[in-house]
Amino acid sequence: MWWWIGLWVALVLCAGAALGLLGLRLWRKGTALIAELGTASESLTAILDQLNDLADESADRRASQH
Repeated sequence: MWWWIGLWVALVLCAGAALGLLGLRLWRKGTALIAELGTASESLTAILDQLNDLADESADRRASQH
């Protein structure tokens, strides 16, 4: 009868270890994704700044033509 208790303890420990490993993988992927999103945000900000500068130059040219 005691072997059932040992079996359940082993199953619970294995399930806990598996969930811990899955949680660790999820944490690592999440932090990598956040870092990549930060880099993408910086790139997008630089591109938008360039577009705004070009739009301002274009508006200045149009205003000076009239």
